[in-house]
Amino acid sequence: MRTLAVWMLASSILAGCGTAHTASGPRVDLQRETTDGRLIRYQLDARGTLRFAGGLDVRTESWSWEGAMPAGQVDQIQAIMARAPWMRSSPADVEASGDLWIVRAREGARHCRFEVHGDIPSVVEIWDVLEEAGAARLQDDLDRIPRPDIERYMQRRAIEHGGES
Repeated sequence: MRTLAVWMLASSILAGCGTAHTASGPRVDLQRETTDGRLIRYQLDARGTLRFAGGLDVRTESWSWEGAMPAGQVDQIQAIMARAPWMRSSPADVEASGDLWIVRAREGARHCRFEVHGDIPSVVEIWDVLEEAGAARLQDDLDRIPRPDIERYMQRRAIEHGGES
């Protein structure tokens, strides 16, 4: 009886552990050092959390921003990774003097890590999706900018040109 109770307790604990972690999306960490010296890094975890770092934050491995990535964009990245040849074997440099890309990716049981100079189309595709989603980090700042008011502009213009409104 005691053995049965211990087995049932262990089974329920293990079953709980197996269902607690539901994240199964792609994981990708892209770092880019441009030829003019800019450093930019995006990281997408399996739960769909996107992180951004730029400049010194890349070197110190700290994140400037974090937010949820829309499911549609996660799906786009997963589709790109599914067809990317570099998920099967690391690519060679495309250009000796191009941007430096440091790529770390995992999709299911497949994973890769490589550094390459030059633009690999599928890496650039993923970068574009990450950049588009990462633009959300600027939204708070954009919301604080005053909206243009055409009437006010026309009044000011009339005053500047010697007329009245």
